[in-house]
Amino acid sequence: MKTSFSLKVLKLALQIKGVKKTWAKSPLDINTLRKDDLTKPPLSVIKRNAGSSFKIMESQITELGNPKSKFITIYFPGGAFVSGPKDYNYAFAEKLANNCPTKVWLVNYPKAPEHKIDQISANADKIFEAALCKTDANKIILIGDSAGGNIIMTLTQRLILQKKELPLCLVPITPVFDASMTNLSIKTWNDKDFILDKNGVLEANQLALGDQMDLKNPMISPLYGDFSGFPPLLLFLAENDVLYPDGALGLKKMIASSVNVQYLQGLELPHIWPVLPFIKEGKIAQKEIFNYLNGIIKKVR
Repeated sequence: MKTSFSLKVLKLALQIKGVKKTWAKSPLDINTLRKDDLTKPPLSVIKRNAGSSFKIMESQITELGNPKSKFITIYFPGGAFVSGPKDYNYAFAEKLANNCPTKVWLVNYPKAPEHKIDQISANADKIFEAALCKTDANKIILIGDSAGGNIIMTLTQRLILQKKELPLCLVPITPVFDASMTNLSIKTWNDKDFILDKNGVLEANQLALGDQMDLKNPMISPLYGDFSGFPPLLLFLAENDVLYPDGALGLKKMIASSVNVQYLQGLELPHIWPVLPFIKEGKIAQKEIFNYLNGIIKKVR
């Protein structure tokens, strides 16, 4: 697919801003990564969507959409476990609420290094439990981009291990499958990626893990967990993404585990392209997400 003019403009803007250079620095400059974080939801988004805000454990939840809907979509934004959410995450959540018959919970979960993966995971578990108090499991949808995609997959693996009810479906968007980043192919994809750099992502993963366990622990690396029994899943992988090699392995393992997975590969597209603002390719991917969710919701209603 021919690269759109809007993507070329975004790529140039990110290069001028020095985003990849920030991810390549060591030690990782977390303050710079958090510079555009929105710790509170924009009032304009709340007002337009009959929204509300509440806390579950250390997580701030922004609810958007029809409060009477029986469906709840829990959205975990990315940020390599250390930053976020950004304005484009709220914009994506708003589009979900406006295009699908579901409430949307955008989760501002605790971040590393102040909080570790066990705390982040405990928050995810409690948020899913809170949603179960309001609706049935088969009316709960999990969406996450990057680190958020990691969180929804590890959450689902824990639910299966604990023999608990599972969500209706998952939508991981260019997720972190393997936090250890030991795949030798990553070097090639690192050169293609104009957003992330392997060194910074690996350092962020280590900050989230702490010194308590190995980076290949399934709590932070779902590639080493079990995908058997997973709900239906719409998976996005991007060709120009340092996370692509592990994503390809994750997809292969899902197929081998008989997961009902629909897969969309972003040819020559960057990390988290479906949620990036303004680009034509992102809008096309979002329509794919809306159509997928509306189709699967229609079968349950």
